[in-house]
Amino acid sequence: MVKKALVVGVDYVGQSCGLSGCASDAYAWAEYLDGQGYEVTLLVDDSKPDVEDRQVWASKHGPPHSDPPTRAAILRHLVGLVTSEATEVMFTFSGHGSQMADGTHEEADGKDEVLCPVDMRDHRTGGVITDDALRGVWQSLRPSQQARAVHDCCHSGTGMDLPYQLYDRGGTGFRFIREGGEETPAHVLLLAGCQDSQTSAESGSYNSATGQHESRGALSVATIQTLKERNGRVGAAQLLGDVRAKLKNRRMTQIAQLSSGRDVSPWISFLP
Repeated sequence: MVKKALVVGVDYVGQSCGLSGCASDAYAWAEYLDGQGYEVTLLVDDSKPDVEDRQVWASKHGPPHSDPPTRAAILRHLVGLVTSEATEVMFTFSGHGSQMADGTHEEADGKDEVLCPVDMRDHRTGGVITDDALRGVWQSLRPSQQARAVHDCCHSGTGMDLPYQLYDRGGTGFRFIREGGEETPAHVLLLAGCQDSQTSAESGSYNSATGQHESRGALSVATIQTLKERNGRVGAAQLLGDVRAKLKNRRMTQIAQLSSGRDVSPWISFLP
């Protein structure tokens, strides 16, 4: 069993759209996944490179990858991830998410959901990463693989255009409902920070490595906390329920979403 992860955090340093907690999310995800046996590739645009947890990571694993989290780099590393020998792959993205007009007329709301790399405004080299592009990457998976993704960004609900959405049916419990689209060759799950029409928030979190409070993505904080509480053994529906409860308890209005590339049990393990 070979586990590999691509972890991306973009603070947009020096840009008017700058954030302060996304690189911190990436380091938190990298640390957690490393502890779960994943070989981690870390791409960050970091507004706080001298914070202690970065130094701790570098002392154990070396600095993050020299590639900045540009559109080309993210897609290149993601394709390399899914076409590698890994049987279990993980992709996390913390940064800006947005929407743009859907030119294919496939989206019910007429909009594609997109991830925003560090060079999203550089028309020579950059641009956004659309849900259509991500869906194409996941179609390269082998049936023997399993893939998981976390999008901690705005407008992320259907950020990979997976055909099944997990719904809480009240008295009948959680169920995956097909909403159209092509199934993926392998089992793919996406945990997204909010509905397509919503934004995802940063919130305060205590960093035990530094002994200080810092800004972090609310979804990443809630998800990593849940995974640690349950020792990584948690089904998709249980994870979604716990994460939503944590966000609600922190008075966040965003509603986390979970989607699947195949018709699977709602209790399928989120981390294989």
